[in-house]
Amino acid sequence: MKKILFCLLILAGTHTGFAQENIPVFEDPTPNLPNIGRSAEPLDKLVLTPNPLPSIEVNLSKNKKQDTKAIEPVKEIKETQETQTKDITSQNFERTTPVSFKKGSGIMQLKRISQETESNNEKSEASNTSSETHEVSQNVSSSIHHTTTTSTISQKNTSNTGFAASTPMLQSAEAIENLFGKTHNVHDFELSGLMLGMYPEDVIDVMREMGFKRTQIKYSIPMFRSAFYEQNCRDRRVYPLNEMRLCIERQADRDDVKYISSMTFKKASTKEYIRVLFSSYATDNQAFKIYYESEGDNSLTMTQRNLAKQLRRKDMFWRMMFETYGLPDDSELIVWGDPDKAYMQAVMTGSSYNAYIVLEDKEIQDTDYFAAEDEKDSLEYRQQFTFAPYGE
Repeated sequence: MKKILFCLLILAGTHTGFAQENIPVFEDPTPNLPNIGRSAEPLDKLVLTPNPLPSIEVNLSKNKKQDTKAIEPVKEIKETQETQTKDITSQNFERTTPVSFKKGSGIMQLKRISQETESNNEKSEASNTSSETHEVSQNVSSSIHHTTTTSTISQKNTSNTGFAASTPMLQSAEAIENLFGKTHNVHDFELSGLMLGMYPEDVIDVMREMGFKRTQIKYSIPMFRSAFYEQNCRDRRVYPLNEMRLCIERQADRDDVKYISSMTFKKASTKEYIRVLFSSYATDNQAFKIYYESEGDNSLTMTQRNLAKQLRRKDMFWRMMFETYGLPDDSELIVWGDPDKAYMQAVMTGSSYNAYIVLEDKEIQDTDYFAAEDEKDSLEYRQQFTFAPYGE
């Protein structure tokens, strides 16, 4: 009972409270607040263009009609543009300069001007028919005037339309040689005592005097001769490779056509190598190509001292080349002489600065091939066709 009485006393002491409706969020409404929510005022107009452009508004009210005054400035701008284009097209311009086309403009102008110059030349020839000498002088002057006008017009066209009317002139080899001078005669060059056109015996003697040691020698048979000997061996039923090789060599020894085709020499103290290529007996077994190689030190690392060694090697090589043979005829490829006939080329490549020199005579190779080609007509093969009579 005491608990019940206590609860009743508490309920009697409390007062009931009611929540207030429509409490304003902001006491003083300000114009800077956003126009949102239920209490927001509806918009009457909507502006479609920013400030720099003429204002275009749209009326959002249902009862009012759309305002057409705001669209009038756009119509006025369009009308002014149309009137300007009409005024421009209605005018008649007198063209004092040739029309510049986008494609082939230079060609069109040159054709028109050439026609005008031809008509002027015809008039001048018709009026000046008194003497042949006078006509010749007039033709020369008209041609000079024609070239000057075309050159000036082509310059205008290139400045305006970017069309180049002139074409480069082609010159012969003799004209170029007269302009730049004659090339070096590499037949007079000596490469470690060797020269082009030397015989194998002379090469061996020179290499011995220079301290080189012969490491390899190769013999060869002319191309058409080797094919002829191989066919003879096949006709004799010789097929194994070893027996075929011996059969070909016996026939070459019998006809005395085997020749020294190459020799290789080495100088171990300086790491220099030389290889010489020879032609056949049709051109007296002459040296037509000489290879020279000098190996650098591949064990050098990228230190300051080793870099100084490599640069000293490079400077020594090129200084010796230019002091011995003079400046090259082709400074980019470093070539002396004529690459189509006889030349010498020097190259230095690699991190160890390996040096290479090539001395070659292409004319000896050409004459050797043509001599072997003429000799093939004298070779008599076994007849493989029997459908027609064949002479003995």
